[in-house]
Amino acid sequence: MKPSALALALSTLAALSLGAANEVGALSSTRTRAPLDGPTDLTVATYNVNFGVAGDASTLDAMGATDADVLLLQETNEPWEIAIRQRFYSSYPHMRFGHPERMPAGGLAVLSRFPFEVTDRSPSDGGFFFAWRVVVHSPRGPVQMLNVHLRPQVTDDGSFLRGRFTTGPLRLRELTAHARTLTNDAPTLVAGDFNESEEGAAVRSMLARGMRSALREFAPRDTTWRWPLGPITLRQRFDHVLYQSSAFECVHARAMHAGQSDHVPVVVRLRRRSDS
Repeated sequence: MKPSALALALSTLAALSLGAANEVGALSSTRTRAPLDGPTDLTVATYNVNFGVAGDASTLDAMGATDADVLLLQETNEPWEIAIRQRFYSSYPHMRFGHPERMPAGGLAVLSRFPFEVTDRSPSDGGFFFAWRVVVHSPRGPVQMLNVHLRPQVTDDGSFLRGRFTTGPLRLRELTAHARTLTNDAPTLVAGDFNESEEGAAVRSMLARGMRSALREFAPRDTTWRWPLGPITLRQRFDHVLYQSSAFECVHARAMHAGQSDHVPVVVRLRRRSDS
């Protein structure tokens, strides 16, 4: 493995993403299964904030606009922690930050209106970034959440072209290892930057376990990642909130096209099933 080549590739992505985010628009169109003012249990958002734009005001605005009960972040770092704590100290009384280790994009954070604890830190098996198992004590009881940032589509020597076709099995191995931290005694969410669509092997492995993709169910045309390439902008759906269908009903989901990151927030509203 060549961390320097990977770090250079990821740093280049972060710098170029400043151009990708200039096309800030309105919220994506979605469908809603139930009235949003109904007895919705929990609103969860995931957002890769991009380590290269730490402290950016529009990205902070996007975090606040999610109005999430629990906000799972990827690519945070010390400058991001300072900015987030200053902005959201009253909105989110419970916060935890895990700073990058080998790679500058490796940080994670959780912001919550409810108490929580990080019960497990799962090192990467095949990727670069650790994952967290978090137990949130919601008004309806504990919910376990796996906050992940899976391996980007890049090889060890920094090739995105070859990485596009060769890294899928590595993400599957990585997520399989992270998922071993999950228990069978609490409703479950797996969320974050998967660096692949619902057709990827890692995401499909979770769907095969009875989980559902909120965005695919409610906003099948939404994308969560944008990247300028000459006269065009590449778009993919890399960010997901996967929920346990036996424990939750998803009543609304959307991608918010806002902020300076190359990713956008994904916001999901969930209702706890009465028998879960």
